[in-house]
Amino acid sequence: MQAIAKLPDATRQTLKVEGLKDACRQAWRLGAENLICMNEETWTFTRADLLEMIGLSRAGLFAPYSDTWKAPTPEELKEMMRLMDLSTSKVGRLLGIDPSRVRRWTTVGDEVPYALWRLLSIYAGIVEPNLTEDLSGLLTRL
Repeated sequence: MQAIAKLPDATRQTLKVEGLKDACRQAWRLGAENLICMNEETWTFTRADLLEMIGLSRAGLFAPYSDTWKAPTPEELKEMMRLMDLSTSKVGRLLGIDPSRVRRWTTVGDEVPYALWRLLSIYAGIVEPNLTEDLSGLLTRL
């Protein structure tokens, strides 16, 4: 498969990939606006499509906290780690926690605390930190 990432500065970068998901992850890391994949057919993916293709598009997954927020599944967390190209030990260092906790989240299915998931989402470039939006739900409940 040939994959080309169209970058925000209008340049294009050819990606060395093993498959479609790998191409999507690499394009995301580069901040690509579009990904063009050519095999027998040509497909163009937007930035939002990239998250959908790798399995990080569940409704509410990256929303501000609410009482109905559902924690990521172990597979969603693993995919976030692949997207960021991080091991459990690197995630532990990044979040300031013991890597064994991260392993429990990905294997046993212990629930990832919202604040840590939100921080990973910000580091991954999926969401922008927005204190007003993040606090709006909290302030209405007080």
